[in-house]
Amino acid sequence: MRERLENIVEELYSGNKSKMAKDLGMSPQAFNNYVNDNPRTPGYNIVLKIIDLGINAHWLYTGKGPMLIKDLVDQVNDLGVEYNASDPVYINIIAAYHHLKESDLSDDRKLEIIKEFQESILKEHNQAFIDKISKK
Repeated sequence: MRERLENIVEELYSGNKSKMAKDLGMSPQAFNNYVNDNPRTPGYNIVLKIIDLGINAHWLYTGKGPMLIKDLVDQVNDLGVEYNASDPVYINIIAAYHHLKESDLSDDRKLEIIKEFQESILKEHNQAFIDKISKK
């Protein structure tokens, strides 16, 4: 994850680690713990703050796909897949996210659940994209 955090610093902050640290609500010294030669893995609250910067969570965890959500949306639009913010699936995803955020589960368990949820959604969306592309 260290390399991906460094990519975020370069892309969004022109290399300014102190500015990103401030946006994440931490000191530059604390942020350096995630990007030094022996990095720590960010916890749940930091991961949520990173995602809130417009970062694709799947990319953050795996390094796969576009880094920025806006680029992911552009890819979806390029495929001609329509989506609607009032779609019940979308609403349920947002509700589940907020429910999990407020739960009493450990931060590690929350991260596990988020990863599992994202993987299942990605499988479904990947199949929808494959179906859409194969029809073209």
